[in-house]
Amino acid sequence: MASNVFDYLTAAFIVGALFIAAVIGIPRIGYANIQSVDQQQLRNVGLEALKSMLFEKGSPENWGTLDEFNQSQVEKFGLASSSTSLYVLDSDKVYRLVQDNPLGFLEYDTIRQLMNFGGYGFNIRIRPPFNVTIEDLSQQMALHYEVTVKDYATRPIPNAIIKAYIIYSYVVDPKKDLYSMDYFEIHETTNEVGECIIEKTLPDGISDFFTAFITAVGDVATFIAVFGGQTPREHIVDVNIVGDQVTLTRPKKSKTPRGRMWVSNVLALNLYGTIDMYKGDKHDDMLNHGKHREWTKSFSGLSDNNPLLLVFNIVSESRADLVFGPFPTYTGYRIIEYGESPHGQVTVTNLQRTVSIGDMTYIFELTLWKRF
Repeated sequence: MASNVFDYLTAAFIVGALFIAAVIGIPRIGYANIQSVDQQQLRNVGLEALKSMLFEKGSPENWGTLDEFNQSQVEKFGLASSSTSLYVLDSDKVYRLVQDNPLGFLEYDTIRQLMNFGGYGFNIRIRPPFNVTIEDLSQQMALHYEVTVKDYATRPIPNAIIKAYIIYSYVVDPKKDLYSMDYFEIHETTNEVGECIIEKTLPDGISDFFTAFITAVGDVATFIAVFGGQTPREHIVDVNIVGDQVTLTRPKKSKTPRGRMWVSNVLALNLYGTIDMYKGDKHDDMLNHGKHREWTKSFSGLSDNNPLLLVFNIVSESRADLVFGPFPTYTGYRIIEYGESPHGQVTVTNLQRTVSIGDMTYIFELTLWKRF
């Protein structure tokens, strides 16, 4: 009899334990399944959005180079270039994602509407394919840069080719405020721990300088520029390019007011070297004098040369300052951050693709989530 009671109690305990496990476990399994379904649905939405952004040209197809740009003119969003190759983006369309571009840009809510994102939020970055860090240990005109190249898993990249362009301004005739530009080119290769040193002592008579670094790993390259001297360039002019047209704009709220300024020289830097673009005149190329707060000029074939950087020798007050742009290309990024960031506990998907802009390779990164 006692044995039967014990068996009944044991059975009751087992049944109770199974019931409790079911009550606790099944909702958890169900929630995990729901999360998995949500994640997959979100990923599907993200893949379709990514395909549309990268493969379609948008409408009108030349919306990135429209004169007197107005975002209301854009009927469909797409970043693809007129090239038939996949994953090739139009640099002018990409520039329209740079916030506060004085030549016009697409606002975040405009793209959300064009992409029919509804209750979704998103963020776009276009970043370099690997990390290049520059430690500037220069002492006045004795330049010393320590370059480190790593992948995004922080593994060093040996045998990367570093091309350094030290671009400088110098006086030709001080009585006539006549200046010119030139450059030194230095090549080095990273060692087994992904490092190398760039050194150069500059001659006397240099008014201003900076160093641009092109780093190549196989047939993939990235680019970054490092300021030299003490010039607060962001307070001189903003540099913007649309197609073959270049525009310099004097910031309205500059912290460093200046008198008469003029464009003395223009030089372009692309993946293959430098190109002399223009020699200015103090009468015809004024900037920040009277109504001349903007300087615009068209250079035939500029877009075909795929410039990474345009360098301007700006003369003012018996000195010359080098200004370069457009932003943010010289940082190594094409888009540092566009959009918003997810808030709270939301399901997020992150998608990445390798793209080409000009002659350079970048990682296009789309982050997508449900806003509510």
